[in-house]
Amino acid sequence: MKSSSTASHGVPRSGLYWLVLNVVLLGLLTAGCDLSAPKADNPPDMHPGADSPTAKKTGSASAIPERPAGVLPFFTEIAESIGVKFTRNDDIRGLHRILEANGGGVALSDFDNDGWPDLFFTNGCRLPLREGAASDSNSFFRNRGPAGFDEVAEAAGLQGSGYWQGCTCGDFNADGFEDLYVAAFGKNVFFCNQGDGTFRDVTAETGTAVGRWSSSPAFADLNLDGHLDLFVVTYVEAKDDPPALCPEPASSDGYIQCSPTMFQASEDVLFLGDGQGGFTNVTQAAGVAGIDGKGLGIAIFDSDGDHLPDIFIANDGTPNFLYCRTAQAAASGKTGVAAIPKFVDQAFEKGVAISQNGKAQAGMGVAVADVDGDGWLDIFVTNFFGEPNSLYRNHGGQQFEDASASSGLGPPSRPVLGFGAEFLDIENDGWPDLFVTNGHVDDLTSFTSVPYRMPPLVFRSQHNGTFLNVTPWAGSYCQNDWLGRGLATSDIDRDGKLDIVVSHQRAASAVLHNKTQGSGASCRMRLIGTGMSNRSAFHASVHITGIDGPPIRQIIGGGSFQSASDRTVHIGMGKSRTIPEIAIRWPDGRIEKHQNLSSGQFVLVQGRSPLKLQSD
Repeated sequence: MKSSSTASHGVPRSGLYWLVLNVVLLGLLTAGCDLSAPKADNPPDMHPGADSPTAKKTGSASAIPERPAGVLPFFTEIAESIGVKFTRNDDIRGLHRILEANGGGVALSDFDNDGWPDLFFTNGCRLPLREGAASDSNSFFRNRGPAGFDEVAEAAGLQGSGYWQGCTCGDFNADGFEDLYVAAFGKNVFFCNQGDGTFRDVTAETGTAVGRWSSSPAFADLNLDGHLDLFVVTYVEAKDDPPALCPEPASSDGYIQCSPTMFQASEDVLFLGDGQGGFTNVTQAAGVAGIDGKGLGIAIFDSDGDHLPDIFIANDGTPNFLYCRTAQAAASGKTGVAAIPKFVDQAFEKGVAISQNGKAQAGMGVAVADVDGDGWLDIFVTNFFGEPNSLYRNHGGQQFEDASASSGLGPPSRPVLGFGAEFLDIENDGWPDLFVTNGHVDDLTSFTSVPYRMPPLVFRSQHNGTFLNVTPWAGSYCQNDWLGRGLATSDIDRDGKLDIVVSHQRAASAVLHNKTQGSGASCRMRLIGTGMSNRSAFHASVHITGIDGPPIRQIIGGGSFQSASDRTVHIGMGKSRTIPEIAIRWPDGRIEKHQNLSSGQFVLVQGRSPLKLQSD
């Protein structure tokens, strides 16, 4: 999150600067990356809510791109019709506080084990924070299948006051039910799933309280002892009473949002789980304290093929981190954990710290997938307005290449400001496509040409590491402008296609139903680890042979922006009827092979044959 695109990524104090910069910038950029869309056949799928935007085209109206050949992604917005009604309160009242900009997150997970993914949104509140003050609540929606969703936050014990930001899911106590950790400006909260439809606040008893502004948490098993650990990404040291305000005479109200460069970075936190319900802060001992890291996004995955989880953190205006595992030392009796993993930041050595132009960018969201089919996971990062989003292509685990331009993902992103992002196989052809939410952090429209609300971006994989911008054909939601923030994916209606949920600012959140015509079939697998493999199966890898597409899928920790997508492994099968073979490498190193899997939904428990729940 930033407030401008100056050399130091700070906020310019002159409205004239903004006008000159953006007239030139937009004139140069939109010429090569037109975002205009043909007129929709049907009225826009507008979703009512506070400050709902009107239909608005973005980019040059003089050139409508030609419809590409092949299957095109298409989504319809259905939130209200299925009972999902949520509008986040960020207390945006014209003060331009830095706290207002990040918005909230969303989690998709089957919390009650009925086979249908449920939905959780984090909420904000009136500022400044006051202990015990009345507040808007988080929202929790139970998925009742064909009957739609029911809002049950109060009955589930997930209501609460606070300025909450990101969230993550995982079964920390291995009881078979997904738990929920919520980050906040203020007090983070750890909710333990009781297995009866309710949750209990276990923050104090687990030792996972964090008293600084936290953005994106992520579960993982960093020392591979079978117990979940917790990494909490934090942002900057800021106050809500009194908030820092930055004057701007050209603004209609006399202020603009202060740049993150004006705030001190906050230190991230790593908690190791002991398997007995407790966690220990080992941030310093593990080597992940970071230097001037203003973190917003995180992804935990095996980046170098050594079967050990590494930690990538997208930082705002400071170099990104890539903490790679180097060793694991036995812990002293004081820590209560079996071993402390050791990490070294290798972001600069491996080429993911800064852009190819040698500049730190405003990293927000993170998505990870093998985009070119070479068997190595690549990293995508959303950035600020005027900066291209970044694709770091993984070359054998030793070096990453900034492929932002050559992939086709960078140029169309310059006229927007990115937040949530996920790779997902929209048309089930076996290849990862990409969806990105956008929206500015401050309303500068009264004195600049910089847009506030912005359309999302939808990219279709070209099956060779490059992407085509297909936003104009992806449905009327994608032709409208929003303040998009958190994003998560799941097959919410179990029709074999991945759907998307987006948390907005100043508008109701959206549920985007995947209605892509001409899609292939899919095989969906929920992995459950046993023994020394954590039950949530974080860091399990699925190696696929015999069908088109990248040969690897991996269950990562974190991802997107302040959000948690369903961890079900989704494999688009294209025109294939079966998958000849998959090989699962579990976190404990054991490998299991399964042959001739058909389309449908499976549960794969380590050490057992696949259990098919649904046929397509």
